[in-house]
Amino acid sequence: LIRVFGNGNLHAAFTAGGNAMGKIDLKTKIDTAIEENPEKGIYRMRRDIFTDEEIFELEMKYIFEGNWIYVAHESQIPKPNDFYTTYVGRQPIVITRNKDGELNAFIN
Repeated sequence: LIRVFGNGNLHAAFTAGGNAMGKIDLKTKIDTAIEENPEKGIYRMRRDIFTDEEIFELEMKYIFEGNWIYVAHESQIPKPNDFYTTYVGRQPIVITRNKDGELNAFIN
């Protein structure tokens, strides 16, 4: 997850606005979130990274709202008139199989 933010997308988010201190704080949070020490077999992440509102907003924007996301397999909607509901990030999604057996997906 954090490695996704290590690309140019995160840098673009830092330079898009806000005060300089906020940008530095967010970048520092992300840069220091992972501790990797292969020699000692240590691979861990700080817990606060999962509850930080700024990082959550970046995840929503650059991962869930800006990429293709696997939602379901067609076997989850096997018969005509079946439907399946889920979320992609904060966005509710409805997938239906119509009477002709075709799949349709809608942002709810």
